[in-house]
Amino acid sequence: MVEAALALGRYLFLALLLLFLYQLYRLLLRDLLRSTAAPPTAGRLPRLVSVSGSGMAAPGRSYAIDGVLTIGRAAENTISIVDTFCSGRHLQVWCDGGRAWVEDLGSTNGTVLDGQKLVPHEPVELTETARLTLGETRFRYER
Repeated sequence: MVEAALALGRYLFLALLLLFLYQLYRLLLRDLLRSTAAPPTAGRLPRLVSVSGSGMAAPGRSYAIDGVLTIGRAAENTISIVDTFCSGRHLQVWCDGGRAWVEDLGSTNGTVLDGQKLVPHEPVELTETARLTLGETRFRYER
């Protein structure tokens, strides 16, 4: 009886060990396939990536530009941020004809694009890795 219990314990141990090794193999294979896949930018929408700001959920969070994105303090914006230097509807970003555009919506404190203050209600094209600053919040544009 004791011998049978020991044999059963050995088989259970081997089965668990094999299951563990199989799961490890799957994880390693998945990571290997991800690293050799196409770069993450291939076929994805242009996006804004949060860089810094007290009102952001977390630096590094990205927002795909699918339609018109509005940014500001008001809850009805696509990206609602808590920044006292930001207007209720501060700016909007959209894509048209494969190009991305940004427009300050007449905000009180303005919007800065790559160090230059935007003229309110005049759309400006975004270039690769453009930096947007509104209040204390900063975004980076990525294609």
